[in-house]
Amino acid sequence: MRSFCQDGDLQEVLGRSRAMTDERFGRRVELFFTFFQTKMLPVLPMVDPENYGFVQGLADELGPVSPVVDLSRGSCELNCEHCDRQYLKAMEPMLSVDDLVADALRRAESGSRGMLLSAGSCRDGSTMIDASYYDGFRKIKEQTDLYLGVHSGYATPEQVRAYRDAGVDAVLVDVIGDQETLSEVYHINRPHGIVRETIDSCFDAGIDVIPHICAGLRFGEISGEYAAIELLAEYPIKYLTVIILIPTPGTGMEGIDPPSTEEVSRLIAYGRMRLPETIISLGCMRPLGEYSVQMEQRALELGCNRIANVSAQSTIQRCITDGIEYSLGASCCMVGNGMFDMERSLGSAASRDDG
Repeated sequence: MRSFCQDGDLQEVLGRSRAMTDERFGRRVELFFTFFQTKMLPVLPMVDPENYGFVQGLADELGPVSPVVDLSRGSCELNCEHCDRQYLKAMEPMLSVDDLVADALRRAESGSRGMLLSAGSCRDGSTMIDASYYDGFRKIKEQTDLYLGVHSGYATPEQVRAYRDAGVDAVLVDVIGDQETLSEVYHINRPHGIVRETIDSCFDAGIDVIPHICAGLRFGEISGEYAAIELLAEYPIKYLTVIILIPTPGTGMEGIDPPSTEEVSRLIAYGRMRLPETIISLGCMRPLGEYSVQMEQRALELGCNRIANVSAQSTIQRCITDGIEYSLGASCCMVGNGMFDMERSLGSAASRDDG
């Protein structure tokens, strides 16, 4: 299966992936305008003038997005090669628990459907989200219907249980498939087993886990991504988000080329074939411009269930031409637009089959 996805005729690979999606989920896709697109709008006219008007129209039409907030005041001890704290700068800073709760209440009142809680990481890969915020999470869940996701870092069982008890709906985990990427890119000097341990902790606690695999994370090369999918295939994963390396100014990968859209497409196809029951998203973090437009087309050919940061009218047109039912929303793709609510309710993270 892996050799077919990596080396087989591309159209055959895409076709088989699309057919598997259609059989399990039907011919439909959820499209999203997200928080990070609001940050990208100022630069889109320079990068992609053809589609600027379309993206601006989504911003005006779809209303409030699901915010991504930073709970570590821009701090991170890892200085990862691909990020180096640059993405923390793009998040909404929260300076206290009271600020977080007030912001959540305001956003829920204005129509936001979810909130992604993020932070920098400690040297061991654990999150810098202080336990004092847990009470704030509880207050948000008591007073709103916001869907809460946490960027957990590589969390301990105790941390995951604390998230669950505070009302967090899902834990987002970066799933890295090899020790070299963990050490050379993330600068984490711990065994690769911490990835599995975090996933185990989520299943043991009965909280949804949303794995994220970054294609090209090891300096633009496909390295441990296939192994990461193999790891996830051992679990009844309900979600998988594939993101793509962005050569970001101010980082060690500023001048690196991302993997080609064909390489990423073959990886996603392998994810579909190994995880046929899983809702697969093309995530919001990927290079801008023509690359993103091409990747959206590929995602439709592959049968991705969700596409975040939809950036071109041609994506909508392709849905119409190919008879793909679509919805548009302003939530994070972890929340969804409602087309896959039945699949979300099926099964429980606590029902892991260890056999």
